[in-house]
Amino acid sequence: ALRAAARHDRPRLGQLQIEMDGGMRPRDVQSMIRAGASAEDVAERAGWSVDKVRKYEGPIVAERVHVADLAREVRLRPRGSGSVAATLSARVTERMRDRGVDPDTSTWDAWRLPETDHWTVSLTFAAGGRQRQAVWSFDPTSHVVDAQDDEARWLSEEEPAAGPLAGSQAGAAASAGRAT
Repeated sequence: ALRAAARHDRPRLGQLQIEMDGGMRPRDVQSMIRAGASAEDVAERAGWSVDKVRKYEGPIVAERVHVADLAREVRLRPRGSGSVAATLSARVTERMRDRGVDPDTSTWDAWRLPETDHWTVSLTFAAGGRQRQAVWSFDPTSHVVDAQDDEARWLSEEEPAAGPLAGSQAGAAASAGRAT
């Protein structure tokens, strides 16, 4: 540290300080947030305060929101050659409303593990009296989303798979929800 200071090597001096403060670099913290960890989880793993983690969290959270928004605007493959392709967001909203689920109470998120090129996009929503999550794989380069679970297939595929509140159960479940 003394040599770095004498040479006015600020980057090296900063790196030495980080190593002395717990060994985790801001880049590592941001990588964990990009992979979906909360600021609290990262703070615990890094041995940092939550406030210190939050200083590095903002740009990564913005990136995650941006990627989720990009995925929502992907045009899904239409069934026929004359069909107009719906966006993921439009199809999900339609399917949720058809089954009595309020799409305005849902939450979109995205995360990416360091060793992968694609992102995971999720939608968390309440249906049938419990919290549910639909998950898609998203390749931002080719603008393709691929349903990874039954909830995502129910919400986004051309022919909906049986899902929460499928068919006539929607009205009965909605009525039961109001009765409680």
